[in-house]
This record gives sequence, C-alpha cells and structure tokens, in this order.
Amino acid sequence: MSHIRNLIPVLLAAFALGWALGADEKTTDEKKTRKKADPAAEEVRQAIDELNAAVVAGDLKTVASRLGERYFHTSVAGLWDRAECFEKLLIPLSEQIKAGDIKYEVARTEDLHVEMYGGDTAIAVGRFTLKRSNSPRLNQGRFTHVWVKEDGRWKRAAYHSHELPERDRK
Repeated sequence: MSHIRNLIPVLLAAFALGWALGADEKTTDEKKTRKKADPAAEEVRQAIDELNAAVVAGDLKTVASRLGERYFHTSVAGLWDRAECFEKLLIPLSEQIKAGDIKYEVARTEDLHVEMYGGDTAIAVGRFTLKRSNSPRLNQGRFTHVWVKEDGRWKRAAYHSHELPERDRK
C-alpha cells in the first residue's frame, strides 16, 4: 500500500494535466492555437479543464461524470480500468485532499494539442508539471488522452502518461 501511496503524486499528475494555475502561465503559441481551434476541440479543452480541476479539488462526482464507462488508465503504476482507478487512486486521493494532507502549489499543462477525429473522438497530448506543497519533488511528464462524446458530453476514455527524465525537465 505504501508503494501506491508513494505513486499518488505521479498519478495525480496524470489527472492534473489540463489544469492550469492561470491563463498567464500559458505560452503565446498555446494562446494562438487555442484561438484557432475548432469548436469541438475547444469543448474537449474545457472538459479537460473541468476534469482536472475536479481531481485537484477531490470532487469525485465531477470526475466520475467526465470518465467514460469503459475508461482505461495507464501510468507508472500499471493499467487500470475505471473501477480500479477509483479504488486505487481517486478515492484515496480525494480523501487526502479533503483532509488537507495534499495541496498543490503548481499544477499546469503546456504544449496542449487537441486533434479531432470525426465529430465524437479526440486525442489530446501535452506536457504536465505538478508540485505538492509538502514535497520538494517537481513532477513533469507527457500525456496522451483519448476523449469520446458519450450521451452528448465529452468523456475521457483512455489515459497514458510518463515522467520526463531529468535531462528533459525545464
């Protein structure tokens, strides 16, 4: 169990990928890209923002509403389906956030790109940075999300991330 608990910062980084502390932290290129994005890609970006804000806040109801019924999560901890992801990551994380044991100083996404495939599927890729207030460790990595439109709402169907090696960190 302590192995999983030690991985929680890395795993949360996976969920905090779309979260940004403020618009001023986005690069000029990201702002230009976002302005040119088609409406469906912008909807996906908004869904990413909503999902990741909910994870950082420990809001499991909103998180559940943004994960597809057949969701898969792949990270350094392994491959989990939707139920395993809630059991092993989201519920313990939510409890720690609400108890005040975890608080984030930095949670941002850079180089976010959303590519649409038809009207109901999107792939989002980017880079994340995450830092907890009680840890000197700065988590940085890259991610890939698959988003699908289910029942008229964008939901994340698949997630994959990896941490960047020290040489690639900013």
